[in-house]
Amino acid sequence: KARVKADWLVPLPDGLTTRQAMAVGTAGFTAMLAVMALEDHGLAPGSGEVLVTGAAGGVGSVAPAILANLGYDAVGLAGGPGRPATVIPFLLRGVNLLGIDSVMQPYENRVRAWERIGHDLPMDKLEAMIRPATLAELPQLGADILKGQVKGRVVVDVVG
Repeated sequence: KARVKADWLVPLPDGLTTRQAMAVGTAGFTAMLAVMALEDHGLAPGSGEVLVTGAAGGVGSVAPAILANLGYDAVGLAGGPGRPATVIPFLLRGVNLLGIDSVMQPYENRVRAWERIGHDLPMDKLEAMIRPATLAELPQLGADILKGQVKGRVVVDVVG
């Protein structure tokens, strides 16, 4: 059981199960917020390829699925977070760097993002990423995660 502030909660979108919402998690929610931010800055399908860095990570593994489903040409870059470079070439070319704060989003944005997830994230792709686990598996699972041996989304059944 958890106690949270009521205004932190948003309704579960139609067609999205609680299992799927848990698989989306914070990373998938952040991916949707990133797509929304790109669109708010004028990105539209057909504008050219969209580069998703960290495509093997939590946010990056969901973003290409959403973008491709919406008609974008999305490519992934699986690499580390370090980029030894300057931002000057980006600034000179008018490139926007958008930071996504998934924690302090206004209620309306959170509702809109979850509605978009329910509509724009292909559930078959999400389902293919899900690995079910039990509470008893958590110690080994934690060790495996730290070793980089777990792929996809782990959904823990706290009842079974």
